[in-house]
Amino acid sequence: MITFIIPFAHPTVFKDYAVAAQNLELTLQTLSSQSSSKFNVVVVCNEIPSHKKFRNIHYHLVDFLPVNINNKYISKENKAADRVRLDKGTRLLSGYMYASSRFDSDYIFFADADDWFHKDLVLEMLSSTKEDIKYVNKSFLVNRKHLKFKVVYGMSRYCGSTVAYKTDAINRIMGNLTAIDMHSSNEKIWESVDVHLLKKLFGSHTYWLEFAEKYYLNYGEIDLMALCYVVANGSNDSGSESGNDGCSLNADLISNFSLGKHVDNNREEQSILCKFKHLIASKKSEITWNRSLKKNKMIY
Repeated sequence: MITFIIPFAHPTVFKDYAVAAQNLELTLQTLSSQSSSKFNVVVVCNEIPSHKKFRNIHYHLVDFLPVNINNKYISKENKAADRVRLDKGTRLLSGYMYASSRFDSDYIFFADADDWFHKDLVLEMLSSTKEDIKYVNKSFLVNRKHLKFKVVYGMSRYCGSTVAYKTDAINRIMGNLTAIDMHSSNEKIWESVDVHLLKKLFGSHTYWLEFAEKYYLNYGEIDLMALCYVVANGSNDSGSESGNDGCSLNADLISNFSLGKHVDNNREEQSILCKFKHLIASKKSEITWNRSLKKNKMIY
């Protein structure tokens, strides 16, 4: 069983909540269309968005308010980014406590609320469950605004929907979590756990190599181009021009990610120069990712 946990921020945090809810709906569409039924999805949210119902989707309602920028648990060096990590990490940990009380999960997969997932992801992950950590390597970066995509290696350097842990691995890293449960307030969570670890394990997707080395965890790549990391999607400004130099979205990608009529083909013919630039950028990302694995740290 794979359990996906999605943190959906407080409605007031989004630039456009309606668009964010639409993006979440499309994410849930791709997850609920899995070829295997051995999965559950937990959405951690303040309110349930009004969209259609999907199979195996569960909503864990919390009353967490947006994190104050002057919160004592936020680093003074980079307050804006650390505030996001603290809120995201707290929601994911609460979702983890919810999932642990309800499901017998082989892996806990942390996922963002605006990415797309290949229909065979669960099937591929359950083909081998010997690794403590599974990660997405080669996948797609999609520019929603321009309907373009490009292939990126080492996707876990950039995207929050790329790492899955066995529950035993999470418990080894975080230690004793008996002081909290799925009903705990965010203040109770912060008082009861190592907040530094909370932000690194649950709030970030870039420290899993460090955890693997420190806690002697084995890891393996998910043998599938499993993910579309979606930017320029209207609910945030992240990477608005990333992937604009890529290839046009095509019918195969739309089918493999169960997007149906929700995303249009971009039938624009790609120039040879554009395809060449895409190939070079992809190769560069592969080289830097191979260096990351050798050094056991993220290299960009």
